[in-house]
Amino acid sequence: MSDRKAAGGGGGEESATKLLTHFGRFVLICNYVTRIISPLGSRCAKFRFKPLEPSTIVKRLGEIGSAEGCTFENSEETFGRIVELSGGDMRRAVTMLQCAHSLCVSGSKIKTSDVEEMSGEIPKEVR
Repeated sequence: MSDRKAAGGGGGEESATKLLTHFGRFVLICNYVTRIISPLGSRCAKFRFKPLEPSTIVKRLGEIGSAEGCTFENSEETFGRIVELSGGDMRRAVTMLQCAHSLCVSGSKIKTSDVEEMSGEIPKEVR
């Protein structure tokens, strides 16, 4: 809601505050709690989540990859690099997998270098 309102000239957080006051409860998910205006932030319970275990992310990426028909040159290495780049954030890891899959030409396998390229990360051999 906030993104949609912000694109149209602002007022998203004020609208959310009005909804909160009128309806009582709703869930607001954000990456940067410091960017939430004080009137809205003061009415929220803040939950901070720890990064997920790498094995949890790898397992889920494998499930998603299978369901979407992704093929990998070396799935263990590719998933490991996605986990490393995502920092334990499952949403970020899934987005990386999705982007790498969409960048691959039909029939080609997803490589670790594809993940690094689309992430904007400087490859280890260049550093």
